[in-house]
Amino acid sequence: MLKTLILLLFGLTMVALGEVCLRKGMREIGEFPVFQAGELIRALSKAVTNKTVLLGVLLHLIFFICWLIVLSRMELSLALPLTSFSYVLGVFFSRYLLHEEVSSMRWAGVIFVVIGVILITRS
Repeated sequence: MLKTLILLLFGLTMVALGEVCLRKGMREIGEFPVFQAGELIRALSKAVTNKTVLLGVLLHLIFFICWLIVLSRMELSLALPLTSFSYVLGVFFSRYLLHEEVSSMRWAGVIFVVIGVILITRS
């Protein structure tokens, strides 16, 4: 069980870092024009050729592989709630890698997520 939890934590770290890469890549590309088909296609073509976005997709793929392994070894009712820990990692990475401002209310939410993860793992 410990190896499975370590694998899950590794996967969750990969997906959170993947989100950081996607965000950084999308900053480089700019906003997607939602209601203009031609502009959306141009923006998508920029996204699929952006190295940072592609790295984010690769990190998501690594998470997916880890997730498949975890699901083969752990009950979904335990594994799925544990994925919320990626939100905690995401906030930390956003703050310290992307230098985003994180309000005290968000940090309070992080504390609640951590408490929830602890309660789930103790069951």
